[in-house]
Amino acid sequence: MLRLAFDDQPDDVLAAMDDDQPVAVLDRHRHRAASTLSAAVLTKPLPAGTWLVALTSGSELHPRAVCRTRASWQASVDPFTALTATTHATRVLVPGPLSSTLFLYAAWHARHVGARPIIASPALPGGARTSPLATDEPWDIVHLVPQQLRLLLDLVDAGGPELGGRTAVVAGAALSPTLRERARHHGLRVVTYYGAAELSFVAAGDGEALRAFPGVQVDLRDGEVWALSPYVALDYVPAGGAASPWRRDESGWSTVGDRGRLDDEGRLYIHGRGG
Repeated sequence: MLRLAFDDQPDDVLAAMDDDQPVAVLDRHRHRAASTLSAAVLTKPLPAGTWLVALTSGSELHPRAVCRTRASWQASVDPFTALTATTHATRVLVPGPLSSTLFLYAAWHARHVGARPIIASPALPGGARTSPLATDEPWDIVHLVPQQLRLLLDLVDAGGPELGGRTAVVAGAALSPTLRERARHHGLRVVTYYGAAELSFVAAGDGEALRAFPGVQVDLRDGEVWALSPYVALDYVPAGGAASPWRRDESGWSTVGDRGRLDDEGRLYIHGRGG
C-alpha cells in the first residue's frame, strides 16, 4: 500500500524511506499538485518494484509523478559519496523542500551513509527566517540550485560565515562562470551535476564541463543528451495528463530532451531544455 509523506515533516519522510513499502513525497503547499498526484497514485497500479514516487518540477496543474526503485538510488550512493567527499563526520545542509528530488536525495544520501543532514527547508513550520541558508548550525556540504548559491554568496559578502574548506553541490540549472568564480574566490569548492528526476545522475564534475557519472554512458543524438544508466526510474504514474519529455529506446537509452555537446575528450556541456 502506498503511503503519502509531506515535506513539512522531513523526519517522517526519511523514516518512511527506510521501509520497502512505496512512499510518495509531496509538497504540502502545492495543494492542487498534491491532490492530483494523490488521486493518481491511489487509484492506479504502480510499476512493480516501486519504492519512491516523486513529483517532477512543472506546473501545479500538470505534475508528473516518477516511480523508482530503491536500487536505482542505492546504486549511486558510492560514486556520489566519492564525488562529494561525504564522510560519517560530514554535516550536510539541505536548504530546500524534500518534495524536490534534488534535496530529497541529498538528505537521504547523507542519512544513508551516516552523515548528518541539516534540513533547513522553507517548508518547515515557523519559518520566519528570510532564508534557510542563514542557519546558525555549522555545515560542511550544502546542496543548492544556482540561485541559492548566489544568495549564499551574498550573505557571505554581507558579513556571513567564511566558506573556506566547505563544498557546494549545485544542480537544477546551469551555473554561470561568474557565480562559479565568486564561489572560488571565497574558498568554496563547487561540485556540479546534471540529471533529471527521471534519469537521476547523468554527468558531474567540478568545472563547466561535466563527465559521465560513474556507471553511465552518454550519447548525443541530433544534439539531444541520451543516457544508458542503472539509475533511471521505472515509469510515470499518470497525473493530470501532462505531456512526457521522457523517451526510451529498445536498448534502454533514455532522454528528457535536454540539449548538449560532447567534445573529443568526452566532456559534456549542457545547453538547456529542448523545448
